Amino acid sequence: EAGAESMGVFKVAASGGPVTKIFSGAPLQSPLGIAISSDDKTLYIADSAAGHDPNDPDARPGVGQIFKLPVAGGTPMVVSGTEGTRPRGLDLRAEGNNDVLYFSGNDPQSGAPALLRIGTGGLTTVASGEPFHDPSGVAVADNGDVYVTDSTGSGGSSRASVIKVAG
Repeated sequence: EAGAESMGVFKVAASGGPVTKIFSGAPLQSPLGIAISSDDKTLYIADSAAGHDPNDPDARPGVGQIFKLPVAGGTPMVVSGTEGTRPRGLDLRAEGNNDVLYFSGNDPQSGAPALLRIGTGGLTTVASGEPFHDPSGVAVADNGDVYVTDSTGSGGSSRASVIKVAG
């Protein structure tokens, strides 16, 4: 089983077949979201726990980052500016000649749940705080609207929403 080896990124044909490892092990700790570049050469991996040392009781909670990894394999590299954002879901949108990542996580300044964007201009907080509680999945429409899944509550009172962020 591919997942038994360690946390990682694996591929399999849509029709089924053998599982091929692209990368596994450190620095990946809890990869949750994945997107592919517009040229199909780079994978972007959201890891909400990367950088966390479970043996350090004083480790700061603002961990997590996005990695980029060649589709053919190699070593994951941190996407600069995403450190401490606890990223979960992500989607990529080509804007002009540049790829821009939209992702859910936490605003690194305030710690509030947020929708974030990183492109050539660096990290931008698109929206944070209410109505977000625990944002996860992200999808960007062709017109630029962003849809974010969000869950609230705990136990039997849990519910989920899809929040549209326009403009």
